[in-house]
Amino acid sequence: MRGLVGIARLPKGGFGNRLWAYLNLRSIAEITESSYFSKNPVDVRRVRGINRRPKLPLSARRVAEIWPRHLEEGHLVSQIQDYLFEGRVVSLRGPMLGEVFAELAQSPNSIREDILTRRCDSALRASGGERLGVLHLRGGDFADWDPTAILSSDYYLQSVEIVLEHAGSMHFRICTDDPRHPALASVKQHLSSKGLLVADHDCAQPLECDFSAMVESESLISSPSTFSILAGIIGTPFITQSRSWAENRAEKGELFWQLAVSGKLIGYPVSALV
Repeated sequence: MRGLVGIARLPKGGFGNRLWAYLNLRSIAEITESSYFSKNPVDVRRVRGINRRPKLPLSARRVAEIWPRHLEEGHLVSQIQDYLFEGRVVSLRGPMLGEVFAELAQSPNSIREDILTRRCDSALRASGGERLGVLHLRGGDFADWDPTAILSSDYYLQSVEIVLEHAGSMHFRICTDDPRHPALASVKQHLSSKGLLVADHDCAQPLECDFSAMVESESLISSPSTFSILAGIIGTPFITQSRSWAENRAEKGELFWQLAVSGKLIGYPVSALV
């Protein structure tokens, strides 16, 4: 009998954090050759299978709960396999962010097509058929969480030049949910003056549209947001990331960023630290 692993509670945070937990779950299920379940009615119209119930209620099963971040590095999969061998259902508790993905280091290509049930082609149409790059400007709650995560216009403008040097030509769309981001005005003006800015356009599903544009783009000038990092993981763009942010988090012992800085994170190959 196949084992069963899952997430019994709705993961905390926004779409990026919830999707990250789901991506980790699917990777774990593949590695352990298990079936999976997850509780996420919020994103059911966006992601196939994200709200999937176990056939028997958990109250009727022997359940082992695991907090992945409480385990020693490299012990997650072996701990899950031990519980599955005992005939238990494994229930994963969040958060499941960088540390878990770094340990799994799996390429998510096998589940890439499951991520969005709706795709938005308006960004590609608005680019006039030109090759599309995306800049993600995240502000908002970063101001309370960690202001250093709000990246400067220098990072974005330098990244644009690196992308153009690599690609030769590119038009850029700006994705942001923060109209007061301190870099927005100068970045928009710079791209517009060079004729490289994809015009703003209306979209009935702005979250899906932004995420699809980042996944499908040829280059992604990323922020430290899980939302844009996941787009880089699922897609295959030329990725730039902030050097100061990545090295700062690596120095604080975060495994995800340690591997990203060293170029050893298989599932998130950063093309340039800027």
